[in-house]
Amino acid sequence: MNNNNALALFPFLAQTNFAIHTMKAGTTVFREGEQCGLLGFIIEGTVRVYKHNESGREITLYRITAGESCILSIACIMSSPHHKASAIIEEHTTLAIVQAHDIRHLLSQSAQARDFIFALLAHRLADVVTLIDEIVFSKMDKRLAHFLLNNTSAHNTIHATHEHIAIELGTAREVISRLLKDFESKGYIALNRGSITIIKDTQLLMY
Repeated sequence: MNNNNALALFPFLAQTNFAIHTMKAGTTVFREGEQCGLLGFIIEGTVRVYKHNESGREITLYRITAGESCILSIACIMSSPHHKASAIIEEHTTLAIVQAHDIRHLLSQSAQARDFIFALLAHRLADVVTLIDEIVFSKMDKRLAHFLLNNTSAHNTIHATHEHIAIELGTAREVISRLLKDFESKGYIALNRGSITIIKDTQLLMY
């Protein structure tokens, strides 16, 4: 992976001294409360940005994929000394890393970079508004049904644990397990170790 790949996705990085890094799945990118010294631009791979509380509960805020960066990190660099969330590598990821002072200079000089940031901000704001809407106004059984329908792979199967789904939906594992058991008792799904098979997707669509 050379610099040309980064510049093809982020041409404005030519004005910075960026460096290419690769990170393995499971690697922490940054933790909530840490200082903001670097910004990553994703060339390939996936990063999950999330919040967690003292009891260990988590909720996924959004994911960053190729051609994107973390808007919370950008906001941190520009206006706050510490990260407001945490991020972890979900799959092998290659990033173009830029120092915070280079980002500040870049945004003051490059209209292209500013346009990228504003477009990214609009996209992420829409994601967060949708997430808030789901949490506040949608019942958990409806959110779970939609999650199952939107994450099926081949043969209507979802490879995910109850804990993983709970993290995605921002609730307790016990709540997810109870609702999944209810769906199974109604014949909508079949539960297996580490996977869920949808049997009657039309019934889930009714939620």
